[in-house]
Amino acid sequence: MSETKTTRVKRSQLAGLLLRPLGHGYWGVEQTDDGFTFLGRGGRRIAFSDLAGSPKKTKALGFKAASFPLKSGSDVKLVGLKENDVAQLVTSAQSALRLYYSAIVEASEDELQALVRAVSRLDDPRRYPSACLLKPFLSRTSALLEKLPDSIPEGVLREEKERLLGKLRRFASNPTCSNRAVICLIFAVKRPRS
Repeated sequence: MSETKTTRVKRSQLAGLLLRPLGHGYWGVEQTDDGFTFLGRGGRRIAFSDLAGSPKKTKALGFKAASFPLKSGSDVKLVGLKENDVAQLVTSAQSALRLYYSAIVEASEDELQALVRAVSRLDDPRRYPSACLLKPFLSRTSALLEKLPDSIPEGVLREEKERLLGKLRRFASNPTCSNRAVICLIFAVKRPRS
């Protein structure tokens, strides 16, 4: 994976004096090539794979903040930042997320393309042997999807990659639908009409 530059953003000491007693103990965040480390009381490490989406600009108690949505449904906020620090952090985080997930998907690019072509052929078979190949392609698809993260935040990958992964996930979740459609199509074509 390509390394990204470590970025550190801190809030001002004055904002810290006001916000610490109100329960906002994090005074900064450091972005590395695989996630974020929140600095301050009880520090916290959040991997890119734990994020439900890109960090967003927000406000809390009248201060500018960066909100990091987690897959668990909660979020972590760093409150008391300057406007340009929030913008820099959000932009940098989006780029790092894109690099992180793109590197994971591109490591399996050849297999992904081959399986998508195979699934497309199974959706529109020309002969019976295509229907017989369902099991090996299902095994290969399952093996590929196990290597990839269960969920990738929306908008992180290029639209084409999201579409290809979606097609494979649908095939893996309901392969009997493809098999039934193939069998019905073959028998409808092969059976003489009376």
